Amino acid sequence: MDYQNQNKVIQIFKELQKDKKMIASQRVLELSSNISSFKSSFFKLKNIIYYNPSVLGLDDDSIRFCLLHEEGHFVNKQFGFYSFPLFSLLGAAPFLITTFLLHSNSVYQIISILIVPFAFFLSWKFFPQFDEYKSDEFAAILVKEHYLRKKPSEILKQALDFIYAKGSFPLDPHPSPENRVKSIKDKIDDK
Repeated sequence: MDYQNQNKVIQIFKELQKDKKMIASQRVLELSSNISSFKSSFFKLKNIIYYNPSVLGLDDDSIRFCLLHEEGHFVNKQFGFYSFPLFSLLGAAPFLITTFLLHSNSVYQIISILIVPFAFFLSWKFFPQFDEYKSDEFAAILVKEHYLRKKPSEILKQALDFIYAKGSFPLDPHPSPENRVKSIKDKIDDK
């Protein structure tokens, strides 16, 4: 592992947290090989922003953007995309219970069983996208205002190109990189 680059990520985190006060003081940064790039802790149970060693090749602006994006999840009180499938299952539970108790017809039971994976897929794939766009906007505004970068969308594009160069997993709940960059270009760059 390149300790000089790892130290760069730590220094940028400290700059954003202590010098610029853009990351909350209770947040900590931890290295983790269990994630693909950056990740904020789940359900705010911990105040941790994780990063994978694979991101050490990012430039300073891209690291800033990614760290601020993760801080945006905390600031915007976003639960994390793993919570939405859970909510979809909980939302389908009353329907399932009612169907099984009131209808002995197996057709109703089969239909109700099919609703759960469908609700799970929809909640996994679509609900988290709103959180990602909002966190991108949070990061883009701060990078534009505090670092005087006129086109934060270019920083986001560079970061996403680097992160997605190794591929994404099939059920990636993030919006496409192209849509994320376009959103920042339309909403932040051109303002």
